[in-house]
Amino acid sequence: MRNFVVIAFALLICMLMVVPASAQLPLSYTGTSTDGTAIPDVDKPNPSDTSDASCWLASAANLLGAAGYGSGGNAQFRAGVIYQQLCADWGTTSGGAPDQAISQWLAMYGQNPDNLAEYQATNTYTDVTAKYCAIGTGLGQTDYDFLRGELYDGQYVGVQFATPGHAVTLVGWDHNYSPTRSIWHDSDWTIGPNGDDSYENAFSTSPDQWNLNPVGTTTPYLTQANGYTTFCPGLDKPEDAKANYDVAWFPSASGPTFREAGAMKDIFDDPTGANGWQCSYLYQGNGNTYYPFRIDNEVDPTREKHIYLLVDYYGHDSNYANEDILLRYFDDNQGIEVVASPTSTQLSADDGQVLFTWELDIQPGWEEILFPTQFDYQMLEGSVASWDVATICVPEPGTLVLLAAGLLLLGMRRRV
Repeated sequence: MRNFVVIAFALLICMLMVVPASAQLPLSYTGTSTDGTAIPDVDKPNPSDTSDASCWLASAANLLGAAGYGSGGNAQFRAGVIYQQLCADWGTTSGGAPDQAISQWLAMYGQNPDNLAEYQATNTYTDVTAKYCAIGTGLGQTDYDFLRGELYDGQYVGVQFATPGHAVTLVGWDHNYSPTRSIWHDSDWTIGPNGDDSYENAFSTSPDQWNLNPVGTTTPYLTQANGYTTFCPGLDKPEDAKANYDVAWFPSASGPTFREAGAMKDIFDDPTGANGWQCSYLYQGNGNTYYPFRIDNEVDPTREKHIYLLVDYYGHDSNYANEDILLRYFDDNQGIEVVASPTSTQLSADDGQVLFTWELDIQPGWEEILFPTQFDYQMLEGSVASWDVATICVPEPGTLVLLAAGLLLLGMRRRV
């Protein structure tokens, strides 16, 4: 009998362990920022201004402030400052998606050692993952359940809607009602200053569609949720490499846009490569000629070269770590051109980011990153949301040993 009880108890534990995470979530929940305060609610200065399309910038600022970025006493204040920075950088009349603005802000401010007031080397929130639905399709209840779980796990969530075009910040839910309600921070329609907006979720299965209705009505208010952005803990390049050289690629609202960050900002800024440096894999129009991402160096046999490429993807897939990204360089010691696979790859916890690392035992005259396809990386299409590269030259181990011996000998002489 005792064995039967033990077996039954073990089976019960196993059954509980396989219950989907969404089923274990509380009926009512509101997320908080990393500092314990409410997730920010940035509002447009004049919501009635129909020319102001900065809702996506407000959502991005909410997510960044909630994740601990920015300067100021609390998340709401930090998000307000970030919103102003984003409006200055992007303008307020063009539309876009929160992931674009977050990637840009991280490259220009939060992960850029040149911006001392905003730089946060130890902040783990670097993984910006987005989903865009094709025309005629949208997010459904499966996506909603996924995003609820993301929020509950400490990720931050923005959602885009198609009709009318709008971006809002998901901050919680309340399933004590039927139909269930989700709680949002909306830059246009705020219930009180920095208030929570509660809407009923209306789901249809044909087509798979997630709509929002104002509480107490049956008319859809924001129709057809068609994309989302999640901001999660991820990976980062070494701080000394970012301080030495760092450059990022990410899309703008109107197409691919080149931005720079790090100590080399505004130095290598020629996208044509006319000055001996190509900032992208530029398509030349004949279907065959491409320029790899190239960085020129000074040949130095006493130093090693380390290259770090951080790629952020739209989806979550462990196979991203097997991307066929190579490094080409000229080995002056051997007089040959070398094509090398990464020394190591590191995959983020949610499989949305990969850090590719090459550690060369020489400092070559140049190196080029060879991406597997033109459009996925150079044009930031397909599965690639953004990428950035940082490099640093370090003394080779033998040089460090000689330097240490010299310092030791110098110390001995001083004691004589």
